[in-house]
Amino acid sequence: MGLVPDSLWPTVIEMWVEYVIGITVLFLRVFTRCKMVGWKWQGDDYLAISAILFFTMEVMMCQIIVEKGSITGMTDAIALSLTPEQYKSHETGAKWLFAAWYMYVSLIWSLKGIMLFFLYRVTKSLPEERLVKVVSVITVVAYLSTLAVITGHCQPIHRLWQVYPYAGDDCTQNRSKYYALVTTNVFTDVLIMYIPIPLLWRLQTSLKRKLSFGLMFCAGFFIVICTLLRCVICLKTPGRLDLGLNWSIRETVVGIICTNAPSIKPLFHGRDKGSTANSHTPTDLITFGGTGSNQKRSRLREDHEIIPDDGSVGSQEHIVKPKTGNQTSAFANDRGDDRSFDDQARYNRGIQVKSEYKVEVR
Repeated sequence: MGLVPDSLWPTVIEMWVEYVIGITVLFLRVFTRCKMVGWKWQGDDYLAISAILFFTMEVMMCQIIVEKGSITGMTDAIALSLTPEQYKSHETGAKWLFAAWYMYVSLIWSLKGIMLFFLYRVTKSLPEERLVKVVSVITVVAYLSTLAVITGHCQPIHRLWQVYPYAGDDCTQNRSKYYALVTTNVFTDVLIMYIPIPLLWRLQTSLKRKLSFGLMFCAGFFIVICTLLRCVICLKTPGRLDLGLNWSIRETVVGIICTNAPSIKPLFHGRDKGSTANSHTPTDLITFGGTGSNQKRSRLREDHEIIPDDGSVGSQEHIVKPKTGNQTSAFANDRGDDRSFDDQARYNRGIQVKSEYKVEVR
């Protein structure tokens, strides 16, 4: 820490504060999932662990870069004024910066994977399931394409850490990386946010509840804003290493919070007072599509069976294809107990959702 230049101390302090916030959210997610389902994890739970590793490595690498320096903003005049020790330090820092890009991109795409796993379960056996699969393939291709640009935009690759002579704007200012990242990142985020829109459009419930569901599914909008801000700021000030590091951490923290906040909500919203395993509090039926007013709200039967929670955001999803008609029903249990609904044997159509957190309409 003593090697950090005085001018970069604000960057270091902000970086570690944001790391504590992000890593706390991720650990709370893991704790909540273990508390709810034990070790019966889904793919998104393992991606949360990978996010912890990528985020930790990214911040540690940023710390090294701040201490060592890099070729960001380097000119021939500056390079010629460096001592051999400083020259070697900047070269080493530039290598760490190259590696940090892989950690950063892998973390962002891990968060996308968390949402896609959840949406796959929500849309299983529905028309939107195919869309989730297509978007997942596009997301993987976008990830590999972004890594390809990071690896190959500056050739030969050693120019990425070449202190002298000047390696060129594309190698020192990372413009190609930013253009590729903002394109693939924003494009895939928009696709992921679009997936639940048809379901929300057909949702027959109050506007307030529609908005709450929409906010949960479309939190990626805030990540898109951060991505665009980071790209614009870094392209306008290519020589500012501190801005690039700060905005990469800010974007990842916003992504971590938006992606994982719903899954830790059950930790802070306990069961309703007075509810027991044998309670018979009725739940609401929310329908998607259809015109029958008698199906907009009804009571669910209480002869439940206990099934494990497989949700990624603190809820249980069970989706079955309707046998007749074009109506899809969503069953929402807001009691917060550990019971659930029968599957397609009893409710042979619809989305059965057993929430572990409460959604109240006041």
